[in-house]
Amino acid sequence: MPHDLVTDHADRIGRALARIETGDPDSPPDLAELAEIAAFSPFHFHRVFRLMTGETVGAAMRRIRLARSLNDLTDGTRTVTEAMAGSGYASSQAFARAMKQATGASATSYRADPELAKAMAARLREAPDPISPLGIEVVSLDPFRVVALRREGPYEALNDGYDALFEKVFAQTPMDALAGIWGVPLDDPASVRPEARAFDCALDIGAQAVADNELADFEVGGGNALAMDHIGSYDNVPAAFDALYLKALRDGHALSKAPPIIAYHDQPEDKPEHALRATLYLPVA
Repeated sequence: MPHDLVTDHADRIGRALARIETGDPDSPPDLAELAEIAAFSPFHFHRVFRLMTGETVGAAMRRIRLARSLNDLTDGTRTVTEAMAGSGYASSQAFARAMKQATGASATSYRADPELAKAMAARLREAPDPISPLGIEVVSLDPFRVVALRREGPYEALNDGYDALFEKVFAQTPMDALAGIWGVPLDDPASVRPEARAFDCALDIGAQAVADNELADFEVGGGNALAMDHIGSYDNVPAAFDALYLKALRDGHALSKAPPIIAYHDQPEDKPEHALRATLYLPVA
């Protein structure tokens, strides 16, 4: 990644980390606020944050809260209970479990050894190393329109979304109008609970119009994108975008404000799961 872009991205993610660091543990910043602070689209922020820091936003919040509590434990005027209260954990049991899991020792032991507590706090403030990228190509995508049905929930349930979409669209449109099956993941699956994930099931049917108040109609493509082929279960496709994001960050491709998109080349009923093919696209400016 060119030095200027490295610095720019580091500064932007650093602003989000600073907001987490200085925020009230009882009222942590939400995704929209952190994305705005970092000047990233909410579509991209979670993933860029995770790939540049090596952890999710939630993990960073937990790590920083524990580091804060360890610093509180070095204050001889504060009790373990008071340090726990400032960490944002709802109960002493939750705090004790988190501390033991993250550091291998108890809060009481750190309270008795301030130097050890300071050293562990410094260690907790260091984010882990990010993962390595894969080979990817840059392609140009002509703009086209899709009709889409939004679904929320685990990716394993998306077949139902596509079934509903096909039923709605092809009740009004001939099947031979189908030019492509697409998907638009709207979250980072490593950062959002399965039941809360949002996904647009989409079809390219050319200029055909479909009247249904549940369906959206919007344009995708129209510019450069990083592209990567994927073979295997479609449930795993959204998580595979990590490689594309890493390529963008490390090679200096500025992210477009558009979300990532997926072209599905097979229908699951026609091929075994391990042989399903898809192409992943990450729009870049």
